[in-house]
Amino acid sequence: MKKPKKIITGTLVVATGTVLLGVNNVSADGVNTDLPTNEPQVEVTATPSVSKDVTPTVTDKTDTVADSNPEETSVTSTVTNNPSATPQENVNAIVVDSESTVATVPLTETPDKVGVAEIPGNYLTYDENNKAAYVKGKIYSYDNMDAVKNSPSAKDDKVQVVSDYGHLTLDESMELTNFAADLLNPVRQSVWSKNGVSNDAWKFNVVPKSVDLARRVAGEYNKDNFSIITNNNHDYNALTRAYLSYGIGGYQENYGSSSINNYAARKTGSYQTTMYQLKKAVFDVIITMLYNDDTLQNGGASVMATNDSHSNSLLYGTEDPKKYGLQPNYLGVAVDSLGQVHIINLPLQYVSLNNSQFLENRANIDDIRMSGTDLVVRGWHAADMSYFQKNAYVILYDTTANSELGRVAYVPDSSNDVARVYPTIYGAEQSRFNVAFSLAGKDFAGHQLKFVLRYSDQKNGEGVYTDWWSDPYVFNANVGVVDAAYIQGSKLKISGWHAADASAVQPYRYVVLYDASAGRELARKRIQAVERKDVQNAYPRVYDAVKSGFAVEFDLSQIKKYVAGHQLQYVLRYASKENGEGNKTDVWSGKYSYKNEEYYIDSVGKTGSKLHVTGWHVADTSVNQKYAYVILFDQTKGSELTRIKVGDSSDSATSTLVARPDVVSAKKIYTDGKNGFDVYFDLAKLSNYSAGDRLQFVLRYSSDATGGEGSRTDAWTGAYTVYGTQNASNLDQVKISNDGLSVSGWHIADQSINQPYAWAILYDASTNQEVQRVTYKSAKRPDVKRAYPGAYNAENSGFSNVMFDKINIAKLKGHNLQVVLRYSNDLINGEGNRTDSWSKIFRI
Repeated sequence: MKKPKKIITGTLVVATGTVLLGVNNVSADGVNTDLPTNEPQVEVTATPSVSKDVTPTVTDKTDTVADSNPEETSVTSTVTNNPSATPQENVNAIVVDSESTVATVPLTETPDKVGVAEIPGNYLTYDENNKAAYVKGKIYSYDNMDAVKNSPSAKDDKVQVVSDYGHLTLDESMELTNFAADLLNPVRQSVWSKNGVSNDAWKFNVVPKSVDLARRVAGEYNKDNFSIITNNNHDYNALTRAYLSYGIGGYQENYGSSSINNYAARKTGSYQTTMYQLKKAVFDVIITMLYNDDTLQNGGASVMATNDSHSNSLLYGTEDPKKYGLQPNYLGVAVDSLGQVHIINLPLQYVSLNNSQFLENRANIDDIRMSGTDLVVRGWHAADMSYFQKNAYVILYDTTANSELGRVAYVPDSSNDVARVYPTIYGAEQSRFNVAFSLAGKDFAGHQLKFVLRYSDQKNGEGVYTDWWSDPYVFNANVGVVDAAYIQGSKLKISGWHAADASAVQPYRYVVLYDASAGRELARKRIQAVERKDVQNAYPRVYDAVKSGFAVEFDLSQIKKYVAGHQLQYVLRYASKENGEGNKTDVWSGKYSYKNEEYYIDSVGKTGSKLHVTGWHVADTSVNQKYAYVILFDQTKGSELTRIKVGDSSDSATSTLVARPDVVSAKKIYTDGKNGFDVYFDLAKLSNYSAGDRLQFVLRYSSDATGGEGSRTDAWTGAYTVYGTQNASNLDQVKISNDGLSVSGWHIADQSINQPYAWAILYDASTNQEVQRVTYKSAKRPDVKRAYPGAYNAENSGFSNVMFDKINIAKLKGHNLQVVLRYSNDLINGEGNRTDSWSKIFRI
């Protein structure tokens, strides 16, 4: 498809005369003028044919009701787009440029034989007596017509009330005009076919504007109260005003007086009648014009006679078909308040070449949106030329590339709202469209696109056509959002959407992982589309926005260049090449930094000297610091007691690395999945630990596999007092025997965790002297365990019959004695670090 060329029109110069005839346009009864001096607004490129000078011929017909008053003038034409053409080159046809938007129906060859007007079979019948068509003077009654008597529509006409025949509504005048066309079209077909015309150009074109023009003519006659009987002429002022209301500088009219309501031209009062009476009046006028007007031949009107202007105009479309050829016509019929019938018989090419107000071409784009890869456009297009150009198209045209992107034929849909605004445009009530263009693979982003609304006379949308061009639209959207970007397990998960018009020709979608801190790409992933109707709703004009969503994962454990804590960006990309390169359209996200850390101590317990701790620890930095440690720190002393790499064992600790899928799914922090720990510290083997000290756990990820130093990330827990300062005892029994003095009882002391040796010391409080000390082995005391469940080694706190055998019982009689129960780290003599519990005083 090519863009229309600049409009070039013919320039007509009036030579002589007071009434201007149109090029290739002739009158019926009355006056024909043609071609206003203003340039047309409808885009056409044509070479008009030119009439030669003729002598005006005026026929004064006073003996018939129908009037004939043709006047002609000479006209000269020059064509600006073909200066070498002679006036005779295009006498018989309009030259149509295939690139023009509006063209007229081509003229036929000039008739070379006299045609006979045949009687329309559906209304007119042969005179059975004379076996011939109507002859001059023959009186024929509309009421006696078989077609009328037997027609259901005629019966309806009799009850269809017309409230004011002098001011017909558009619908009433349209019905009357269609009736006249039905009456005349078979006659026209007959005479045209006798002159070698096989197409249907003979058909009268009844469009709202031609009917409205007739109504305007009748209205102007009403203003002037002009009687054709009294004045025996046309009301030229009324014709001028009516035609100029449509921007037409000339005029044409056939008129006749009728017998509406007993010759309403002489009647005053009510103007009410029926559609039957109106059609009868039109019938009488047309019969008079065709058969009782001028020269007749046997069997019909002499339509080629020199002065038979009415029949020539109505049947050939021109009063002189030998000069101007056969002319397709618009038809309009109306009646004024005096009952005078006005027949507007306007040649098509006259209007096509010279008046765009009559041939309106209106349209609007109501809505444009994308539906996936389709561009959907809704609107309406109403054009008078659609009467002849039946093929409706919407064409998508790229003005930037000067190329057509596609065209879609459609059947116009109902549009009553358009008809209410433009009631006189043909087809306005059936002008809506809703079509879709597939843009997949079309390079349109950033280009200026226009919609060409077209009616064409060919099924492919070419030939002769009428176009309406929309304003330009530019589709160059590129929008995208990262909805979420987080780490779960070892995967960096990114989701969001990216919609770009350029994706029509850049079909490969990627998310590129970019290290903004280091200024380098880390990885890229090709992604599959995810449906996002919310994006389509928010961006209805963006290409394939409904499939703009994405969700992608990067395994950070496999990206060697990734450094936790660096600022990352995500590049959302459409590319023309499969590897993500070539022409590309990118959206860069904001900057993200991942340096999160979280831990939890599930439990801290003790079993004997064993401190048991379980929990989990995750840190984004663990992607680079792969080794997990748990360090036992003595907060009281401010020093480390010991450390263990999780999964290893040592003299003072054992540990297990635990998989924690619950943590992986719950936390958006990097982990390889084995983030749990289960560690036992043997406090008895930590010489620098003291019961009562507050302990902390340091959870560490380190790059150092052997010592836990290097690059590291630590999480410090709260402080715990594992064993306090509990110290309690009791002497259950003291016995004197020949062997000495023995005692039984129990002793608990949290400090015994580092003071493992149990001693019993007999002390003479009377002399303040130690008598004897002995070591003993602890015995089970579950009762003490129950009484002191948190005390260190309470279940093994008992002792029984510990014997002091190196004493002089006699010397101790009467003295105040006590037993000192001791835990010491000194196996030899019970000194060193020690914890004592003194019994109550007793005597022998």
